[in-house]
Amino acid sequence: MLSLFVAVRYRQVVQRQAYDVVHVHTERMALAVGLHQRPLKLPTLVSLHAADSTPQIVRVHCKRRRLARALGNADHVVLVGDVLKRYFGPCLNPASTTTLHNGFKLEKDSGPDPTRWQGAMRLVSVSRLFEGKGLHLVLQALAQLRPGLDWTYEVIGSGPEESRLQTLAAQLGVADRVTFLGPLPHEVVMKRLASAEVFVLPSFYEAFGVAHLEAMAAGCLTIGVDGQGPSEFIESGRTGYLVPPRDVDSIVEVLRAVIADPDSSRLIAEAGQRTARSEKTWDAHARALETIYAGLIN
Repeated sequence: MLSLFVAVRYRQVVQRQAYDVVHVHTERMALAVGLHQRPLKLPTLVSLHAADSTPQIVRVHCKRRRLARALGNADHVVLVGDVLKRYFGPCLNPASTTTLHNGFKLEKDSGPDPTRWQGAMRLVSVSRLFEGKGLHLVLQALAQLRPGLDWTYEVIGSGPEESRLQTLAAQLGVADRVTFLGPLPHEVVMKRLASAEVFVLPSFYEAFGVAHLEAMAAGCLTIGVDGQGPSEFIESGRTGYLVPPRDVDSIVEVLRAVIADPDSSRLIAEAGQRTARSEKTWDAHARALETIYAGLIN
């Protein structure tokens, strides 16, 4: 039903306006506008953002064939991260596929927080709370830090794992240092990031990692997972840290090193902030996208 509505609506809009390029977002919408049946009459770009938006499309053979036809009929395909090649690879034409990282809204830099890297280490995660984000691993890692280390941990976001994570924090004996803040407005989230020292989100599967980028831009030392989206912009040990997936011991090792040497950790956080604010904004993304548009039009 959705596909029929979108296809009809698409035809109506295109007939009323003189467009140069059609830019379709997600594999579901590529199918909805009828790309699997025939090429559209205008140059067409498809952006793929995640591997879990409609997993049945790739896993079911007949639907995967439809998706391959749709992406083949597109003039160009953009992936937000190289990790998506592992998921959509059989459906892609490498010659007409580009990886173009998402950006983030560049907030005004309010200057260094004088309380940062002094006293208790403030850790934060910002995420939808479901298993794939690995927040249970963070709690397990924090429980293994020796009692003398001074830290607090804030979790911003909501989701199906929230009550389970709260129960786990209590079972591990760290509930007195962990605060679940729930969902917050974006401007409040950015203020919380600007006052924290460490952002940690060991997602098992992260196509890109805008939350990681925003944390880096806010000056947090940022911890992500090697081989996932953040590994495309975090250089481990220089602009942040990368840990193996589902590896509690590695998270413990990094947290111990960060807390034990705040001066070195601050320098890594500052290097990450410079990288994020200079290279990964939406302005940079838009300039790259304009280049792709121009190539399709010409």
